[in-house]
Amino acid sequence: MTSPATKIDALGGVRKTAAILGVPPTTVQHWKTQDRVPAWRADDLEKAYSSHVQPDTPEPFSETRTVVCDVCERRVDGMVPNSCSFVDCPHAQREAA
Repeated sequence: MTSPATKIDALGGVRKTAAILGVPPTTVQHWKTQDRVPAWRADDLEKAYSSHVQPDTPEPFSETRTVVCDVCERRVDGMVPNSCSFVDCPHAQREAA
């Protein structure tokens, strides 16, 4: 289950979430700080989150995103050619994309 603070961030932050829900930003800030929403408002936040955010959609690949090898914990993105130099790692001979 996604936490209220994560939902608020996904909706664009405190001010955008407040505008979507029609509540003061200070109210949403309190929810985010406490990481909980009153039961009578939880459905409103969930509906807004479900309609505005597609959590099952993967983020598009960004040129600035850093990808780390699970084996050697070194960069394996296209920004650094042959960035993984661990001998037994499958990324050792990887060329830059």
